[in-house]
Amino acid sequence: LQPRPPLQLLPEARFRCHGDTACCDIEPMIVVPAAAQAVIDAIPWDRLGGPRPDTQLPALDGGRLLLKAQGDRCRFLDDERRCRIHKALGRQPLPACGAYPLRFTATPDGVAATLAMTCPSARNGLGPALDDDLEDLYERLLAVPELPTREKHHLAPGVAVPWETFQAAEATLLALLADADTPLVRRLWAGERWLLATLGYEPE
Repeated sequence: LQPRPPLQLLPEARFRCHGDTACCDIEPMIVVPAAAQAVIDAIPWDRLGGPRPDTQLPALDGGRLLLKAQGDRCRFLDDERRCRIHKALGRQPLPACGAYPLRFTATPDGVAATLAMTCPSARNGLGPALDDDLEDLYERLLAVPELPTREKHHLAPGVAVPWETFQAAEATLLALLADADTPLVRRLWAGERWLLATLGYEPE
C-alpha cells in the first residue's frame, strides 16, 4: 500500500543475493536506528540453537546503534556464516541490511537505485537485470527509513549543475559506453575526453 515512485536504473545493473555474507564480515561499519534493538530483543534466541550472541548494540551519537564496526564480523552470523536474524524473521528487517547492496537517492524524477560494488554478486553482475525484479527493489526501498536527497548534482568535485544538465551528461556518457562496436578502452577514453571538455579542461 506504500507509494511506488519511479525508479531510475542503469540498464546493465544486475543482482541477486547469493548469500556470500561479505557484507556481514569485513565490509564497512553498519549502523541501524534505535528501533532495531526492540526487533533484536523480540527474537527467541534460545530456540535458534547455538550460543546466544551479545544482543545489546552499542549506542552512537544521534540515537543510532552500531551493528558492527568496520572490519569486524557481524555478531549475528552463525558458524556457517548465515544471518541468524534473517533465519528467525525471514526477510531482513534491519534497514542497512534489508536494502544492501541497493543504494537509493531521491531525485526530481523519482528515485535513483544503484548497486554497491562491495557486494560480490553486484560487482560480477550475477542475477537478473534490476528492472526484471521490481518487487524486490520496492521491498528494499521500504527498508530505507529516510531517503537521502541531493540538492546539488555534480559532474566533478566542486562542479554543481542543474538536474537537467546532469541527466544530459549521463545520457551522453551512457550512449558512448553502449557502442559495442568500439573497443571498451576507446569508449572509456572517449567518455573521459568528452567529460573533461565539458568541464572546460584541456585534454593532455
